[in-house]
Amino acid sequence: MNLVLLHAIRALSALTVVSASWSLRAALVPVPLPGDIFVGFRASSGPGSETSYLAKLGSDLTFRNAAPGTSFEVAGMGNIGADLSSAYGADWHQSSEVQWALFAVRLGVSSTVYGSRARAEPSAVAPAWASLTSTSRNGAAGAIASVLEEVGGYKGREATPNSPVGTWQANFGGAASYYFQVATPGTSDFSSLSQWTSIEANFANGAGRAVLDLFRIGSAVSHVGSFAIEASGHIRFTAVPVAASADSDGDGFTDAEEALAGTNANQGADFLRTVLRPTAEGLRVQTSVTAANRTYLIEYSETLAAGSWTSIGTHLSGSGSIPVDFLDSDPARRVRSKGFYRVRVSS
Repeated sequence: MNLVLLHAIRALSALTVVSASWSLRAALVPVPLPGDIFVGFRASSGPGSETSYLAKLGSDLTFRNAAPGTSFEVAGMGNIGADLSSAYGADWHQSSEVQWALFAVRLGVSSTVYGSRARAEPSAVAPAWASLTSTSRNGAAGAIASVLEEVGGYKGREATPNSPVGTWQANFGGAASYYFQVATPGTSDFSSLSQWTSIEANFANGAGRAVLDLFRIGSAVSHVGSFAIEASGHIRFTAVPVAASADSDGDGFTDAEEALAGTNANQGADFLRTVLRPTAEGLRVQTSVTAANRTYLIEYSETLAAGSWTSIGTHLSGSGSIPVDFLDSDPARRVRSKGFYRVRVSS
């Protein structure tokens, strides 16, 4: 009886050990999805030069659909700064040997590819990559897909302890190797068809000066925005701002003015209209729409001369559901032979 009991205890103990070993198994990085933006790091020499680091930033739509000029820290990255320090040294963000880049692909009959380009100065947007034929895009797309999908690439690799989306890749001479695709001497990045001389920036002058612009190359070339990285490893995205003079729908109001007014910059019939309606009580100043959380100042001038405008009323839009409807019942203005009104919007 005692011998049987001893065997039962040993069996239970062995089973417990097996169960514990499964619970400690490292998690895998997420499966790449069409359009996912990836960041890659490598060192041309020195510490970590045998290994590249790949991490997923998120869907291209997250960045393409960001409001113009907005800036935010890329979420869900974990502590990639700790990973970079462990591989490339604590001063990785000040090293001329360490480089980073961004890339993505949407495969199709006529694929779309994304490639970064380093800024010469942090405030100066990098020149856009040239447009590519469908054949050239498909060639570059296949090379990017190899790094993400093929055996030995990103897909199916173990995530690091510091980041759920980051993983290490030993450098090797195959299509699935990030290092092979961007660091092979005498070749363009992600195949000769891409014409990308280099999608990387290095940290010779510090992380603050290693800013990357990301370009989308499809049937046309567009600038998605810029990415910057801090010494901590945090990555920040800034969407392309609205150009001060841009008027996408040709209605005479710039895109920036329409954004302020809450109208659609891509519909020529949609812009802020001000209507004057004489009534028995006085002149009514009305607008077609209002945007949320705006201040609308109703101003008057008898001559239109510079400096002659006077504020005579204020409308706070709140949720934006109530248009301006201001009644000017001032007796002095009502008896004048002429006068001019305007509505000025501020955020």
